Parts: sequence; structure tokens; C-alpha cells
Amino acid sequence: MEVLSENKADVLPDSDTAAPVRDNGNENDNDNDNDNDSVKYPSAFWASCVSVGVALALFLVGLDMTIVAAAIPRITDDFKGINLVGWYASAYFIALACFQPFWGKVYPYFSIKYTFLLAVFIFDLGSLVAGVAPSSTVLIVGRAIMGVGGAGIASGGYAILGVVVRPQLRPVFTGFITTIYSIANVLGPVVGGIFTQQTTWRWCFYINLPIGGASALVIFLLFRPPQATHLSKAPLKEKLSHMDPIGITFALASLIFFTPGIDEAWNSAEVVGFLVACAVSTVAFVVSQYLQGDHALLVSRLLKKRIVAMGMAFGFFHEGAFYLLLYYVPIYFQVVVGVSPSRAGVYNLPLLISCGVGSALAGVLVSLFGHYVPLMLWASAGGCIGSGLIYTLHAASPQAQWVGYQFLAGLAYGSGLPLAIIAGQANARAEDLASTTAMLLFSFCVGSSTSLGAGQSVLSNLLLSKLPSLAPNVDPAQRYRYGRH
Repeated sequence: MEVLSENKADVLPDSDTAAPVRDNGNENDNDNDNDNDSVKYPSAFWASCVSVGVALALFLVGLDMTIVAAAIPRITDDFKGINLVGWYASAYFIALACFQPFWGKVYPYFSIKYTFLLAVFIFDLGSLVAGVAPSSTVLIVGRAIMGVGGAGIASGGYAILGVVVRPQLRPVFTGFITTIYSIANVLGPVVGGIFTQQTTWRWCFYINLPIGGASALVIFLLFRPPQATHLSKAPLKEKLSHMDPIGITFALASLIFFTPGIDEAWNSAEVVGFLVACAVSTVAFVVSQYLQGDHALLVSRLLKKRIVAMGMAFGFFHEGAFYLLLYYVPIYFQVVVGVSPSRAGVYNLPLLISCGVGSALAGVLVSLFGHYVPLMLWASAGGCIGSGLIYTLHAASPQAQWVGYQFLAGLAYGSGLPLAIIAGQANARAEDLASTTAMLLFSFCVGSSTSLGAGQSVLSNLLLSKLPSLAPNVDPAQRYRYGRH
């Protein structure tokens, strides 16, 4: 088995059954090599069938990250105000981020199959609550429940791939799953716009019920956890102590305090107070993680692995930049260019197509050549260039520009989306797959949540400062309270 060294940090293994490549930064990494060597993987066909079930659930998680973007104007009309509109997306992202490590702790101690099915049930329950919501508050509660379930689907889905797919095929399958996930991200505004215009925005959430049910049925019938995933025999009290409720509380507090006031002036007392509370909660979270060691949400033993730590940092910034495009490019087409939500979705297709192509190519290239660092460099540089070009678009920009700029950005960001997961799983023991994946996804979701909050704050403050000179008859405060009416 090939051992990872400092000079070969981005090379994947060739063995069919051996554990993925190790990081020599942890002297105990090789202790369980024999355990991992004994893993017997199902056939590629059987793994593909299970992957379809995982892909269906992850498609919904990705879709609901952006589907409300196009539906927000109609939702604010129904609920007569936009003072809580920032929470429609944030409630989902915050729960998705904070409960990723929690689910990563649950999977090693309980049945990976039935835990995943529980996560799908919670996600569908939240979808039902959001779909029948009579008010903004109930909608936000439903979105939060969806986020809790979505976190379990995301960490469990990638963990399932880790136990049913051979290491040398794992980059291809991970690339496939991430392609479905990223396509769902970009499809969200398109699907949301179609439902909003043709039926009702509530179908943005009702659609999750049959698809989630189909995913659960596939996993229930076809997924057979291998012998290597036998459960820990630790007492229930010890298992619960590993869930780290203190860490979850501080993580939730830090992200929740970051969200309120994003539509207020940056120097207002309210914003300053929330940011101070956010900083205090963040420090408390870091301290609690340090003190609890391996019982923490972010396992210190795994954080010491260079690939995990750098993968989390890469994912934080990469996903944050990507989701800014997903949310604000459709708004550019609707508000600046002046097209309908469904037409804006069509104009957004270059980003969707190139993102899917990039994710699929990344998985194939890593599987063929075993290197992911060059692709990370390309994804970062290409994403910066593409985002910078999109920044130059204006109301009269020709079609060739907004198509080409989106294609470049989508290809770059799409190729970077699966890389941190591929790298992390290539360095994880069988028993650490769920925790490693959950920690990486935690950083992705925190990056997305904070970048969207910061982006909304920048947009709101610029609008509030420009409106008096550009539209003196419009009262910004009244516009904020009552929406389009």
C-alpha cells in the first residue's frame, strides 16, 4: 500500500481493497490497515444502484439550498413583509452546517443504514412543515428542520459511498454524486421559478416528499452495510456524551448571531452587538472543541491531519464564493436585465452545465491520475477569474459575455467541489469516514452561510445608501417592512 508523504500529499492509492492513502502526520494511522484491508466491497453494479439512492437524497439537499431564491418575491407577497426574508435561506444553512458534525458522530455508533433513513424522514418532515406554513415563522421552522435532516443526508450519503465503493473507483462515484449535488444547486432557482409561476411556491417543498421517499426505498431495499461497519459496543451514555451538545449550542449561537441585522447599517448598535455576540460564541466554540478532544464535534485527532485541515479551509472559501454566484446571478438577470424568474433560470444554464461538467471531470481525472492538488489550484484561480468577469456585467452586456463568464466560473467551481471530499476520504480509516466527511461538509456549509450573510449585508447597505439619490420618492425602511407592496 502506498503511504502518503509530504512530497506526495495528493496521490491516491491503487489497491482494490486496501485503505486509502494515509497522512504520516498521525503516527497511529497505520494501526488499522489490516482492518481496512479486510473490507469486502460489493460489485460496481450494486454500488451504482446504492449510489442512485444516495444521489436522489443529495439532489434534494442541494436543490433546497437555492430553490427559495426565485420564490422569495411571491412568499413575501403572501406573508406581507420581508423583514424575515433573510432567514428563509439562513435557517436551512445554519442547521445544515451545525448538525453536520453531530451526524458524523452518530453514524459510527448507530446503524449507518437506518440513521440515513432517519435523516431522510426528518428532511421530508421539515419539507411538509414548510409547504403548509401559514406564516414566515412556521416556514423558517420548517426550513430549520430540513437543515437538520439534510445534514444527516449529506454526511451519511458520502459515508455510504465510502463503504460500498472500492477506493480506486471512489473519486469517480464521488464526482458523480457531487455533480448531481452541484446541478441541483444551480437548478434550484430554475425549479423554484417554474413552480412559483405555474403553481405555487409551496411546491418547492412538496416536491421533496416523493423524491425523498424514493431515495429511502432504494436504500432500504438495496443497501447492505459491510461487516467492517459493525457498531461500537460502547454504552448508550458514552455514545450520547460523544454527540457534543455544548459544541452544537455554541456553533448555532455563532451563526445565528451573525445573521440578524444583515439588512441594517454596518455601524448600527444592533449590528455591532450581534457581531460581538458572534465573536464571543465563536471563541467559546473553539475553546470547547479544544477541551473535549476526540469527544468534540470537530475531532482533534482528525484536525491534526493536514489533508483534513486544508480541505476544510479550501471548502470554506470555495463553497462560499460559489454560493454567492448561485444566489446573485439569477437576481442580476431578474432585477438588472429585467427578465422573469423562469427566464432567469434559462439564462443561468451555462453555470449549471459547466458546473456539472467540471465536477464529473474532476472525479474522472483524480481517478485516472491520482492527483488532486493541481485541480484545486485550477479551481481556485479559475473561480477568481470567472467571478471577476461576472462582476463586470451590466444591464447591456451582450449574451456572449454572460454565457462565457458563467461557463468559465461554473467549470472552475464545479471541478473544485468534490476535491476536498475525495482527498479527505482517501486519508480516512473506515471508522473515521463519517466524521471526516461531516467535518468537511461542516466547513462547506459554514462558508456558504457566512458568505451569503455577508453578501446580503453588502447588497442591503449599498441599496440603502443609493436609494435616496436614485429614487428619492422611495422610503427604504417602508420597502424593507412591506416588500413589493
